[in-house]
Amino acid sequence: MPLKRSIRQQFGKTPKVYCWAEDIMIGQVAPRLVTLTPKQWHWYYDGLPVPMSIADAIAFCYDVGTKTWERKYGAIIDATLAKMEKDRVDDEC
Repeated sequence: MPLKRSIRQQFGKTPKVYCWAEDIMIGQVAPRLVTLTPKQWHWYYDGLPVPMSIADAIAFCYDVGTKTWERKYGAIIDATLAKMEKDRVDDEC
């Protein structure tokens, strides 16, 4: 998803981006976004509006990096990744 996000931020939906094993990743992530409960929480869900509808979960996975996706999820993902990096650095100190 980070690679696809970076490419789409620069070029939009064109060209079409195909990623190795993307269908497997989407098959793992999308159902979790629909059925997630607090007991299953992990750092990468922080801030996301979960559980999502099936349509929202599929759009989250397939539209990563598009302008619409960035408006809806970009700041959430960036904040979560920044927090993760800060925690990693703090653990090393």
